[in-house]
Amino acid sequence: MTSCFITDVLAPVIHRHGGAIPFSLFMDRALYGEGGYYSCPGIKVGRQGDFVTAPAISSLFAELLLLEWVHLWQEMGRPPLFTVLEIGGGDGQFAHDLWLSSEKFPDFHQALDWIMLERGDCSRQRAVLHDRVAAGRCRWIDSLQQLAQQSIEGVIFSNELFDALPVHWLEMTADGLRERGVALDASGAIQSILMPLQPPLTKDYFSDADITLWPGRRTEVGLAGQQLMTDMGALLRRGICITFDYGYPAHEYYSDAFPAGTLTGFFRHQKIEDPLQYPGQMDLTAHVDFTALARAGERAGLETVGFTTQGWYLIGLGILERLEQACQAFGQDDEGHRQRQQLTEAVKRLVMPGAMGERFKVLVQGRGIAAETLAGFRMNNQKKRLRLSCN
Repeated sequence: MTSCFITDVLAPVIHRHGGAIPFSLFMDRALYGEGGYYSCPGIKVGRQGDFVTAPAISSLFAELLLLEWVHLWQEMGRPPLFTVLEIGGGDGQFAHDLWLSSEKFPDFHQALDWIMLERGDCSRQRAVLHDRVAAGRCRWIDSLQQLAQQSIEGVIFSNELFDALPVHWLEMTADGLRERGVALDASGAIQSILMPLQPPLTKDYFSDADITLWPGRRTEVGLAGQQLMTDMGALLRRGICITFDYGYPAHEYYSDAFPAGTLTGFFRHQKIEDPLQYPGQMDLTAHVDFTALARAGERAGLETVGFTTQGWYLIGLGILERLEQACQAFGQDDEGHRQRQQLTEAVKRLVMPGAMGERFKVLVQGRGIAAETLAGFRMNNQKKRLRLSCN
């Protein structure tokens, strides 16, 4: 399978580009191109898949965000159309859970309009949402360009999206910053090479951000993610862009804690250090530079409302209170005890520092929305960690 992907997909691209391509192009083809990881049918998300996301752990994740968004809709004056654009919706579980819970709020439910943006295979999303979402109330697109003549009033949401977007893989050499690219060796296998920086990257990228990289240091830059955030911001007329992902502010991301960067592959639940090892069959991921992401949104006129960990955000939304209420509703028999234990373990996984609670962060940027509108930041807003000029 891997050799066919190299021969049929990668080799023609490499030849068209004169024998070498930047890693960002390789990553795009390996994940989203024909025969790529996300383009092929199969279970990627969930306990049976290659990785587990917050919506797959507990429906509480969607229920709490629903309450936040209902309040947001009310603060916005209850517009007749409240659009949720979910980008990279995985298996559709989040959309399913939130839509189901929204039926408890008939007026909001009537206003709710859902758009799924998915570059990869969306057959599982369609299957999950087919019976729950009324015809015409949820539609699929594969690029923001399809919304070019529209603007959104509501929420642009993503969970573990930006870590899976193509990154430029860089190395600081004695002669300055270079880009790592992909070429074919004499046997036709792919190999990593050093090549000049590819536009729009420049040798001043890190110095302009007041970051110093020493020779020998490898890292990555997510220009595709930054551009997507800018495009998202331009699309939002009023409301919020909310991003859940793992990563760090720039000064932490590019510190000595990550001398080889964060670029990683995952193949059959195993962490793979060589990102070229299983092209097309392996997930590729890099942590998110949240400072760069926030600045990209601000370039489109968004205001950075808040930044914190997933644990603190969900606690601010009341997940512990909701856990207590749910546990009280379970019976006192063995089944009730099992349900309480299962839900408690799920919440721990979502909020505890040793699990997803600290590793995952939440960035919210908005237009026409006051920070106090969002309960998720009432306990701990760490926006100053981003070191933005507006902080």
